Amino acid sequence: MSQPDTTKANQPRKFDPFLGWIILAGCLVSVSLWKLIAMPTQQPRPVVENQFRVNLNQATQAELMALPNLGPATASKIVEYRRDHGPFAEVDHLVRVSGIGPETLRSLRPLLSVGPSEDTDDSLVRN
Repeated sequence: MSQPDTTKANQPRKFDPFLGWIILAGCLVSVSLWKLIAMPTQQPRPVVENQFRVNLNQATQAELMALPNLGPATASKIVEYRRDHGPFAEVDHLVRVSGIGPETLRSLRPLLSVGPSEDTDDSLVRN
């Protein structure tokens, strides 16, 4: 009886680069599919409107400056006007402050309030 040829069986196989690319592509496709199937889809976040308004009668200069299109000079004028003339009776009275015109008032009106009464210390009021 003859002995089986074991020289090929003991030699390591050559690496086939094409087979390596196929395996890599398969892994990437399976991970991508897993993410699509297993991960929950993200719904777009609803736009949340500003739930707080700045109280004109209690806000500091810094809090007023946080409003859009209101710089330090105008914020200072609002605080001075409030100090000299007392609290604002309504938001529309803001046009009495030098530097606040109808356009500025129109853009700020949804962000402002004049209440509640001065019993609270908060400058932010819930809508």
